[in-house]
Amino acid sequence: MGYCLIALFLLTLAGNFLPPRLLSPDWQLAVTSNLVDNGAYPLLGVVLVLLASSIDPSNERLSQRQALLRSLACWACIGYLLLAPLQAVVFSRGLNQASIDLGRQVRTTRQAIAELKRAINASSSLPELQSRLRRLQAPGLPGDAGGIPLGDLKTALLERLERNEQSVREELRQPLLLRLWQPLQKSIRNSLAAVVLAIGFASIAMPKRSSQTLLMSWMGSSSTLTRSYRAWSRQWRERQNDQRLRRDQQRRAAQIDRARRQAEPSRRNDQPANAWTWPWRRRRRVSTKIHDHDYLRQISVSDDDSRRGQ
Repeated sequence: MGYCLIALFLLTLAGNFLPPRLLSPDWQLAVTSNLVDNGAYPLLGVVLVLLASSIDPSNERLSQRQALLRSLACWACIGYLLLAPLQAVVFSRGLNQASIDLGRQVRTTRQAIAELKRAINASSSLPELQSRLRRLQAPGLPGDAGGIPLGDLKTALLERLERNEQSVREELRQPLLLRLWQPLQKSIRNSLAAVVLAIGFASIAMPKRSSQTLLMSWMGSSSTLTRSYRAWSRQWRERQNDQRLRRDQQRRAAQIDRARRQAEPSRRNDQPANAWTWPWRRRRRVSTKIHDHDYLRQISVSDDDSRRGQ
């Protein structure tokens, strides 16, 4: 049953893949949609082969086949992972091609309407009008056109052309992305489904000479990256805290030095300028030192401590 599902997937893919048209956005979108819509078949087929190998572990041929399928599942996983960004590229190319086609169609329609207007206005008789319309490959006149006066007929034809031109203008006012909303939805759905299928293939894919599946190795690598990021963020926070403490110490030291410089002139001004003192008392007064612990006690109090005390 597993082999049948894998063969069914290959046959379905070959039906849309051949003949290849690599430069056509429509063909690219059809192939990617086919890969996504039928991607569960090979995934289930490989799982069934693995189940058969686990039921009959003594069958060496079956063990070799399941090992080969698991190694090929690695490439399937990578292919489906690449389909997700490829959908965006295909849709952008399709959008550009649709814009070019729309511009060409609009120019052709306007040119055809202008030629029809000139043909209608230049016709002086009903046979001449019919011949001019036939030459431009325009729709023929109604059967009762012979009973309608030429002026009224020309007026009715011109009014119809005006309505057609107005409808073309209204269509041009709509954004191009709104017209391609369904292909956009399909591209988004294909991208998300491709990622899911890639995870499914990674859960069973096992490279050669490896004891872990591709998904297990990815999870181990992601956990290693997570631990490295956490260690780096912890070191960065510790470094920021050290720098903040050093800035606080420098700020408090500057405040202490500023307070000392402001206190020394006030102490010298306490003694009158014309007062005479004994030399030993003068030397004693000059050698008086400022007690720094008073300033330290006042300045080292943080803002939080002052608010808490209040």
